Amino acid sequence: MHLFLTGKVRVGKSTIVQQVLQEYRGTVGGFRTILGPLMEDGGSDVFMIDINESKELGCRPENRVARRIGTTKYEGFPEAFDRIGTALLRAAQGKDLIVMDELGFMESEAHEFQQAVIDCLDGTIPILGVVKPASTPFLEQVHKHFHTTLMEVTEQNREHVLREAQERVFHPQYA
Repeated sequence: MHLFLTGKVRVGKSTIVQQVLQEYRGTVGGFRTILGPLMEDGGSDVFMIDINESKELGCRPENRVARRIGTTKYEGFPEAFDRIGTALLRAAQGKDLIVMDELGFMESEAHEFQQAVIDCLDGTIPILGVVKPASTPFLEQVHKHFHTTLMEVTEQNREHVLREAQERVFHPQYA
């Protein structure tokens, strides 16, 4: 019932989610994470925004959930994930589709947010999401949840994955 895309950085996972949503006609709730403007050290802030909100409006201090330090190190802010992510997932209840773009290691200490994700996985609303291919106890719960199908996206298969995601979202009985 839930489809999560995984794969290397910049392979097209979030692009697939956005392409599916462009044609989707039902109601959508959930979140996406975006990088803010580049800083002098090569890092940037990471923001969590409503899936229906534009990137330009989303880079606000109250939406900051993490910071990328340089190009490879991250610092997550668990209290921000708990506050913002939990609220967005609660607001998604009653929608036709929940989007989670993306789940990763930065929320490893955000226990309220993690519980909200698990509650959604246990629920009946289909989820289209992106999950890092990392291994943390929380991500393993997502990867191995009995309602979750995990599909790896590669440069070679991304068109196939797009069609599969469209089939699953547009025709849930197919899943």
